[in-house]
Amino acid sequence: MAIVDRSANFKKTLKTIYETEVVKNRYQNSVTLESIKKSRWNGGEVIEYLAQTGNGGNYGAQYDTLVDNPSSGAQYDKWQMTQGYATGWFKVDQPDNLMSAYKDGAFLRKVSGEMASTFDGISKTIGGAYLFGGKHGALGKVITAPASAVAASGNVMTVQHSARVKMGKGLRFQIMSGEVPNESNIGTAVYTVTSINGDEITFSASVAGETIAAGDTLILYTAYLSTAAAGSKFLGMEGLPELIPCYGDRDSAAWETYIATNFRGVDRSADVEMLAGQFVKADATGDTRYADALFELLGKTMDAGGRNNRQVISTKTWAEIGKQLGVSGNLWQAFDNSAASKTGVTIGMNNLATAFGDSFIGRTTRDVQCPDDVAYQFEMDDLEYVDLGNIDPIINGTSQGQVGLASIEQTGDQGFGETIAPKINENKLFNVEFGAKGTYGPAVIVSCNAFGNFRLKKTGSAGVAKLD
Repeated sequence: MAIVDRSANFKKTLKTIYETEVVKNRYQNSVTLESIKKSRWNGGEVIEYLAQTGNGGNYGAQYDTLVDNPSSGAQYDKWQMTQGYATGWFKVDQPDNLMSAYKDGAFLRKVSGEMASTFDGISKTIGGAYLFGGKHGALGKVITAPASAVAASGNVMTVQHSARVKMGKGLRFQIMSGEVPNESNIGTAVYTVTSINGDEITFSASVAGETIAAGDTLILYTAYLSTAAAGSKFLGMEGLPELIPCYGDRDSAAWETYIATNFRGVDRSADVEMLAGQFVKADATGDTRYADALFELLGKTMDAGGRNNRQVISTKTWAEIGKQLGVSGNLWQAFDNSAASKTGVTIGMNNLATAFGDSFIGRTTRDVQCPDDVAYQFEMDDLEYVDLGNIDPIINGTSQGQVGLASIEQTGDQGFGETIAPKINENKLFNVEFGAKGTYGPAVIVSCNAFGNFRLKKTGSAGVAKLD
């Protein structure tokens, strides 16, 4: 009901006014994904790259003895990287195009709206589920599990905040028991988010009766292919959890099994720190335990040759470090020179640097997609996304000042006009195929596909801190 009540006859003369802008109410995408180097993958099945990781044993103080008892010389490890995959799709038919073609009849063209949503979803998949979750598409961990076995609907649990930001209404996921990636630990049920309140998720289940426990891992639906050959069931891109792993706090039987399993053709248990990165476990108690862990990790990464490192932490960790260091208190200052009696308030911090002796990290990235319980350090230009296709439109379509807050109009229809014809590998990104026949003609399915993987060559000078 209108606030100002007018006669029915007069109200016939009034119009409804529609705003033209369609805003995005979604969480920010990964600033790390947006900022790291992108390089070309020029065809082929595998990329091999080499690292020298040891000097052998031909050194000492007795030349004749060393020569008569030779050891191996320079030690090398050859890595073999294959592609990972991320996809998203939408459907459009002729009435969709006709009815949404003009601003007079629709807020936006259907193709533009679906394209923006698909790009945002894939960006969160690559920059959230894969870069920070690994090839099994980990969204995050369960904090408080449902009180009983899962029902068909109305289930409630709380999750890490860094998991919540990857999730929206309608997102589907599965549960992997524990933390260490294991194909045999994945349940059969597919869960769908029905509502979210803070970090509390309400969801339905395709199969009732499974049990979820605190500490279990939420993985992205379809990141796991049950029918694939053993050892090849995870289809995603290998991210930081594989490149610099810290599963089981690097101190469990599951960890020993994991690290002894070849990764990209290399047995990293032969020299864990050089091949899998440095590791620090934060103290369980202490007023500055997060900052202490970053301080200790910096020393380790710099000892291993790091000289231009950056560190990446979550929003929650950023806030917690501020509290631990006592910088969240109010800082009073004059802000108007013409009236010195006026004061303003600055709360918190806008930069975080870490120093250890002559070692220094001047850039800390607050990434909302980074898990709450880890912090990463690696050389600025070493982490890269190697792109077999064309990821740029996906990333550029979600970058405008603050990653993930691009306008829908900026993404646009990516060149799909009123006529959409079947095609394959359009712009190294799109496939278009005819869908099912409908009452009003055929629909077309537009899929957006990303092929590539993450690479970190200088693993020894990178590291991870487990904060909780």
